[in-house]
Amino acid sequence: MAEAVRACEYALIRVYPDPIRKEFLNIGVCLFDRVGGFAEVRVVDNFRRLRCLFPAFDFAVLRGLEHDLRSVLRGRQGAFDPDHLFYLAGETFAQSLELSPRHGLLTADPAQALADLFARYVANPPAAPGTARRAWSVRRGILAELRNAFAAVGILGSDKLHQRVLPASFGAGPDPYRFDFHYRPNGVHNLIQALDLEDDTRGVRVLSSTVGSLRDEVGRKGLGLAAIAVHSGAEDGGLAGYHKEILAAARIGLHPVTAAGELAAHIRAELRL
Repeated sequence: MAEAVRACEYALIRVYPDPIRKEFLNIGVCLFDRVGGFAEVRVVDNFRRLRCLFPAFDFAVLRGLEHDLRSVLRGRQGAFDPDHLFYLAGETFAQSLELSPRHGLLTADPAQALADLFARYVANPPAAPGTARRAWSVRRGILAELRNAFAAVGILGSDKLHQRVLPASFGAGPDPYRFDFHYRPNGVHNLIQALDLEDDTRGVRVLSSTVGSLRDEVGRKGLGLAAIAVHSGAEDGGLAGYHKEILAAARIGLHPVTAAGELAAHIRAELRL
């Protein structure tokens, strides 16, 4: 005999690292039926994607989130209370977390429906075949040309031009992101990052977010920060225009690797080597 279909509701759990800009990331989903026969929450088991996109976010607010939401959804002493969950989200999680509007769903298997919703709206999307490999290949080529140009003018290996620099070097938190090159003439931090401007959306977003956070950090100390993304120079159409807009909004300059020699000479002059 076929299992009876249940009328359920679900809502996505969203985190808002910057409430003013209202940019959010789905980190979980809750699903329940109105008669209280099923009530469950699923939240991502790590926050790598959130940390990459918004490294300055206070992750302490997410500690024990799934357990807390499940407790509220199932209510005190097992009493089913989804309305209280939505009320609490609006009152307590303001500025950081929010539940999406509720949506109806008919299913004979709520547990499987929850898993399907999580896969569709929350889990990291699969990368397009070859995308990650291409982005790394392009970056590796740009880095090789930059190193050759820097070596040609005698600044590669200098104690004034640093490679693979962590944000912690500027007083930021334990962010694992690494900048390809860093130098600091006249007290201004200068960052250089090789970037596949055509296909690497994630790289563009992470660079923009990280630079923005660091600029705020060093700004509080009265220091300046400048950053440029060095690209292949061959981008034409596709996502390149969109990526340029993201970088421009983050005040990150663009420099084609075809002019790496001019960049190397400029850095040498700034460092007075």
